[in-house]
Amino acid sequence: MKKNNKIERHVSLRMTRLFMKFIGMWYPKNSRDSSLSNLIIIYTIIAQVIGLIIMLIDIYYIRSDLRAIAFNLPVTITIIQELIKMTKFLCNIKDVQRLNEFTEKNFWKLNYDKAELKILEKCNQRCILSCGTFFLFILAIDVHYIFIPFLEHDKYNRSSRQLPFNMYFKFAELTPYYELCYFIQSAATIGVTVCTTAFISHLFTLNIYAAGQFQILQRKMTMSHCQNENKEPNSLQVATSSFDNLKICIKQHQMLIKYINMIENLYNPITFILALGAVCTICLTGFQLVVGVDMTFHRTALSFEFFVASVIMLFMACYCCQAIIIESLAVGDAAYAATWYTPDVKDQKAYKQALMFIMLRSKKNCIITVGKLAPMSIEIFTVVIVVLLIFF
Repeated sequence: MKKNNKIERHVSLRMTRLFMKFIGMWYPKNSRDSSLSNLIIIYTIIAQVIGLIIMLIDIYYIRSDLRAIAFNLPVTITIIQELIKMTKFLCNIKDVQRLNEFTEKNFWKLNYDKAELKILEKCNQRCILSCGTFFLFILAIDVHYIFIPFLEHDKYNRSSRQLPFNMYFKFAELTPYYELCYFIQSAATIGVTVCTTAFISHLFTLNIYAAGQFQILQRKMTMSHCQNENKEPNSLQVATSSFDNLKICIKQHQMLIKYINMIENLYNPITFILALGAVCTICLTGFQLVVGVDMTFHRTALSFEFFVASVIMLFMACYCCQAIIIESLAVGDAAYAATWYTPDVKDQKAYKQALMFIMLRSKKNCIITVGKLAPMSIEIFTVVIVVLLIFF
């Protein structure tokens, strides 16, 4: 049986592909896929708009209650940021599909050797752990909101009928309007949570695997010099083979730089919205947890779940972007670690000059920015957490 040296069946890649298909942003392979993607996009946008209208109506009726507004706003902010992300992707849908197709063709469907597969398997494990943990918290929030009317049902007042989100209309308590409103709110909740999971999983997986590709490049660059098996000094064959290997590394480096720029152009406004929304949500849910007077157990639990999910999402975005910074800078160290100092490369000026250019270029590290304002990195996460600790 032929051994599979590809990574396209990694669990994390299949999860990311599935989530992107769930919001209609994976590239279609035929007209049927294209029609299905359009329907999913329409559903997702409608679900988010309906959810936003419901939350704005709720804010209007509770405008004089600070604690109620603090409980409402994390959901409202989440819907607004997902609607902005979806609009950004929809306006650049060709770029999104081109990025996904480029990723599959140039990285996910290639054959790798044993050492390279080991590097990418570690990327797979990190993505499964991070995206899986985030998905579990998002799923808990989703299920909690959908079932909260039953969990907080007043057994002494059987005539009262609650919805996941307040409607403030008398007809919403009557059959069949109650069932219809419940279905619409549940569908909107699912649409928003799938969208949230899809965007952060996509960003995290692309960046972590891109960092893995930089590690593979470093390995190839360190091993780019061929050994002189004939023991002939300054062998022309050794010089040619070594320089050819290095040219392959340079082309791969250029492709990775282009790839990170594609991610940056698509995601820099989204990382800004993500960071701003996460900070606001962390502040509001933290306020609820600290001040939470007259809150039921389930609403306190929802605030805690929102708080943890927001921290995890912000950490994931910062961590994966930090991985790009670290591994792109390490390319210069890998070039220096090549055996350019051996007698075999004494007169290989082209080889050594190419190594110098690689080291110079790698000083300008690849970055994903927060709305072109600053590099998205673990430092951003640290500053946010420190400020929040001081605030609370």
